[in-house]
Amino acid sequence: MTWEKEEGDRLISQRIGELCKNITRKKILRSRGNMAGKSSQPEKNR
Repeated sequence: MTWEKEEGDRLISQRIGELCKNITRKKILRSRGNMAGKSSQPEKNR
């Protein structure tokens, strides 16, 4: 395996990790919002 390939793989996995963190953060915020105002969120059960 060349150095370039290793570096590329590392960057890709780092990027995926960031995306996963962002997605989980959004999910947590969304579920918190649902818990806070269930009546004011009619589009919740999609």
